[in-house]
Amino acid sequence: MDNVGGYWDALYSNGAHADASYDGWLDTFRDVLARAGRVLELGAGDGADSGFLRSACASVLSCDLSDAALNRLKQRYPGAETMRLDLTEPMAFGKGTFEAVVADLCLHYFPLQKTREIFAELHRVLAPGGWLFLRVNAREEYVPAPEDVRLDTDYYVTRGCARRYFSKEELEVLLSGFRIVRLQRDSTGKYGARKHMWMAAAVREE
Repeated sequence: MDNVGGYWDALYSNGAHADASYDGWLDTFRDVLARAGRVLELGAGDGADSGFLRSACASVLSCDLSDAALNRLKQRYPGAETMRLDLTEPMAFGKGTFEAVVADLCLHYFPLQKTREIFAELHRVLAPGGWLFLRVNAREEYVPAPEDVRLDTDYYVTRGCARRYFSKEELEVLLSGFRIVRLQRDSTGKYGARKHMWMAAAVREE
């Protein structure tokens, strides 16, 4: 899909994910987040995780590609610091700007080379010793449909959008610049139907 921002704007303008709420996936790392000076939240949507992050962290910048999602986030949390951010472009932040990055279910929409570039950007904007927390689609999440289009291995246009599905080994390669603290299968009902995914917590190495 060429107009990805328009796709998400249409969904959020039509009330998508209105019932989504924080599902506790970062609770065991609350103390880590509390010690982080500056936190970058990617794929914030309309703020399902933002309330928890705002309560746990000293400073949070919540980013999303969709203006409609960010407008809903600001209505939900007046005073939230937000920024429209396209993950397919280099991030407008200096090296080591953040002590933590949170990317919940927003890193599985891209071709493999672009995915590698995004992970390199995450490494760049994190300070040494900074934490990366993420969740992405697991391979088992993909359920084929007749109208789906295969773009590459584990990468399909499905349900109106290109989506990637990861193995543990693929994530280990993508996280090669990090010390992996946790990499485990997870699931959530955050958006309604149960979703199968990987959860990772990793520390940026020098």
